[in-house]
Amino acid sequence: MCVRHKQNKQTKMAVIRARKELFSWTDDEVELLLHVTLEYKTTKIQDNVDWESCKPKYIEIGDLFQAQYPRTPTEKDFPHKKNSISQGQLTAKLKQVRIKYRQAVDQLSANCCGCKASQGSAPGTAGRPQK
Repeated sequence: MCVRHKQNKQTKMAVIRARKELFSWTDDEVELLLHVTLEYKTTKIQDNVDWESCKPKYIEIGDLFQAQYPRTPTEKDFPHKKNSISQGQLTAKLKQVRIKYRQAVDQLSANCCGCKASQGSAPGTAGRPQK
């Protein structure tokens, strides 16, 4: 890899990291994202499709999210412009929610059954690959 290409790649990664750090999701935006994701999942299940294996799932969820994001001010907290949330930010947020959910399930399961956290993952999440 040439030095110039490596520098361009590092610059792009720095910009991506900066965007992630500067962007702050509101509770209402996360709620809308989760609602849209549940609708997407339900539709795929009704169509007898494994929604986890759908390659364009993040793009399709992003399109649904953009379609339902309010264009005008509402009582809820939607401070961003409709198209200011990028596909990368949306995908990263969904993955972050998934990881935090698994961690919470692991902690809750370990605390409820008297197990110690050092004994491994909760039975409901064991063996699932991290995405």
